[in-house]
Amino acid sequence: MTNAEQAQGQLPELAALRQCLTELALPPAVRQTLDSAFTESEKRLQQRLEQIMSQVQCSVLLGDIAGKIIHEIRNPLNAIFLHVDVVLGELQCPTLDSRTQMMESLSDIRMEVRRLYDIMQDYLALARLAIVQYEPEDMGNFLRECGRVMQEQARTRGVMLHLQGLVRLGSVSLHKGILQRAFVNLLQRALDAMPQGGTVTLRGRRTASHSVVEIRDTGSAISAEQFDVLFESLYSTGSEWTGLGLYVVREIVVAHHGTIDVQSAPGQGTTFTVTLPLVAMGMHQS
Repeated sequence: MTNAEQAQGQLPELAALRQCLTELALPPAVRQTLDSAFTESEKRLQQRLEQIMSQVQCSVLLGDIAGKIIHEIRNPLNAIFLHVDVVLGELQCPTLDSRTQMMESLSDIRMEVRRLYDIMQDYLALARLAIVQYEPEDMGNFLRECGRVMQEQARTRGVMLHLQGLVRLGSVSLHKGILQRAFVNLLQRALDAMPQGGTVTLRGRRTASHSVVEIRDTGSAISAEQFDVLFESLYSTGSEWTGLGLYVVREIVVAHHGTIDVQSAPGQGTTFTVTLPLVAMGMHQS
């Protein structure tokens, strides 16, 4: 019998025991003490049961995703092996364009390694969601750090990254490493949508109770086919492979008690909007 089954089996037993005690002639003070003890026991047992069920669901989810990842990483690994063979061949039998061929292969290897690294980081972020501790952080400072992480990559890809409205955003209860993963994924998606260059704007604003962050790009719009499965894990549309990116973003935002919305239209690019609740102390911070 599993822990969850044991916990579920104990609730009826407590109820039966409580019923038996109600039939006994007990002094009012004793009865009140027993009632309080049973109520507290049932409350704690129910909380423990919910924790167990949450852990079971998380384990099942991670197991399912891990199975999909094992299948998906074969493609980048095969590509890496092929490009390594190309480089070895050029080194053993050099030609006039060997340098060009090797540079192209090394560039592709780097891209596939980054893809594998992103898969690993996304999976680790999901696995840690159930155990992370959250601390109040100034949202403006947090977003500036996210911008710094992506600034160099944006520059090398011909994309202008603008940070706006990051003053007086207040404090949000968050885990810096994991929430940064979500925003980096959104910024990475924006860069990927503009292979010929463009502009990404990271803009913050504050409402009475929330910190709102918009990530807007000037790239191509999201197709209707993609919209329907945008936040699903490891889906593929044609030749495009999405990995865990936007699925992880949604799970991280939800774990921070926030919401995420997306708007996209031809000629207007795409805007992801993340809304996170302010902590009480953030209502008085600059």
